[in-house]
Amino acid sequence: MANGITQAALWAAVFTPTADEIAREIVQQEWEMRQEEEKVYWIGWDREFKRGFIQDLREHKAGVNLLTFNKQPLYPHITQDMQADMIESGELKIIDLKSINTVVAVWADENREEAKDPIYQEYFSKVKDLLTTEKHRIIS
Repeated sequence: MANGITQAALWAAVFTPTADEIAREIVQQEWEMRQEEEKVYWIGWDREFKRGFIQDLREHKAGVNLLTFNKQPLYPHITQDMQADMIESGELKIIDLKSINTVVAVWADENREEAKDPIYQEYFSKVKDLLTTEKHRIIS
């Protein structure tokens, strides 16, 4: 009997977490929950942001064109409806350049014909530069 009590006490001493270990575990779990909540928030934010832009394109709102460079359309033949379709299909990625209050789009596939256009290449180079210096969000 005494041997059983001794073993139980030894087990408790070895495997019972300390207050510091419990506190660290609680902090870790709270951090993980906050990370998950933030992830869910941004998924919803992305979805609504994308939906709003697609809606603006489909309603043919003046000035809504994600493919412009120096205030000129990069591809005059690509309509607002076509841009909306390409965003929905994932061909175009939306980038919100928050710190300069600008929204742009880039081709998801850099090998597609439109992405090889020299004017697009210049545009894309400027977008990449902005991504290194400005606060931004790439909308999935």
